[in-house]
Amino acid sequence: MKSQELREQRAKLIANARVIIDHADADSRELTAEEKAQVDGMFSQADSMADQAEDAERKEKLAKAEAELRESQGRKTKSTRFSNSDLNPEDRKKAIRSWALAGTGKFNADDELRAANYGINLRSGSLEVRALSKGTNTAGGHTVPVAFASEIEKQLKYYSEIRNVAKVLTTDSGADLDYPRVSDISNVAAIVGEAGSIATNVDPTFDKVTVKAWKYASPTVLVSLELLQDSAVDIEALLADLLAERMARGQEAHFIGGNGTTQPEGLNSVSASVELASGNALTFDKVIDLVHSVDRAYRSNSAFLMHDTTLAQLRKVKDDNNNYIWQPSVQVGEPDRIFGYPVYVSNQLEPWAANIDETDKIMLFGDMSKYLIRDVGPSLSVARLDQLYMATGQIGFVLLMRTDGRYIGHTGCVKAMAGYNTP
Repeated sequence: MKSQELREQRAKLIANARVIIDHADADSRELTAEEKAQVDGMFSQADSMADQAEDAERKEKLAKAEAELRESQGRKTKSTRFSNSDLNPEDRKKAIRSWALAGTGKFNADDELRAANYGINLRSGSLEVRALSKGTNTAGGHTVPVAFASEIEKQLKYYSEIRNVAKVLTTDSGADLDYPRVSDISNVAAIVGEAGSIATNVDPTFDKVTVKAWKYASPTVLVSLELLQDSAVDIEALLADLLAERMARGQEAHFIGGNGTTQPEGLNSVSASVELASGNALTFDKVIDLVHSVDRAYRSNSAFLMHDTTLAQLRKVKDDNNNYIWQPSVQVGEPDRIFGYPVYVSNQLEPWAANIDETDKIMLFGDMSKYLIRDVGPSLSVARLDQLYMATGQIGFVLLMRTDGRYIGHTGCVKAMAGYNTP
């Protein structure tokens, strides 16, 4: 029965009970034992109907929220049913906790309604994590707890620093994407004399890069039921941190060293323009050579990327005036710099060592936005494994994501430094 029908029946019961009371008042008498039992029964039934109506109303709201969620998926317009300002952060955290524990069956209609406000279906073993961030052409709306998605994005960038400097594109579809690449550095202006001829145009070089969508799954994160039930533990932050770290480390390995065939194309596929001298001494002159090997048109947006061991060695290098070339950041949120260019660390690059050779690329420099990372927005989800680990009092969680990485620049955009080329 619908909530409105229950409320109407409840109103009739109360009205009928009042008629009996009014008749007794009109006769200036007390209710008889039979009348009193009849009135008490009516009010008891009305109280029960009130609870039934509230429960029915919750279920109706839940069904409406789920219908709107299904309807919003695939739209190109942003849903406005819920906004960050409308929803309480504590309710969001409770919704995540309820979903994490839903496999135990311990949730009620209030839990389902709260979760539905964030686009979460407690009965589903998958939590879709669709962020409402820049660079996406996805539907958006209330399909995610936005802060949970943002926390995952933040952790992905922390553990995969290349995401801080690469061009990141989020798409709805995981179909192959042909991304255009153009080089027009051959066309330059020239002085033309009076009645002089204008130089023949050199057509820009066009080609394309096919960007795929490899499916990544993080190793399973096991969380005890006791920890999930402990309200002092921020389950939202815990899951985002553990899952994103595992995902980011796997992706970073391929963004740097992937083979480009069965994996993303690694950025270290760019050519090495500088090789260290015998003994592999990391010198000021070699770093200068690396910087100037990049086309000057791309240097203004350039950055260094290197292993932490290489950075430790580079911190000891001085210029010709006996000044350290590495300058630590004194501003929150700003990276360290060398020659004014930001420095980022990826331990997927080869570390500097005295015995490296020309095959070991220890440092990249250039416009890192020429590396394209393609994320499939709707693919980012958390799977809950209820039964697999229940015998040990644990629930498993896996982060799923489809992504790819491709170098979209020409040969002058990013260059590498390699070890000594033994004759």
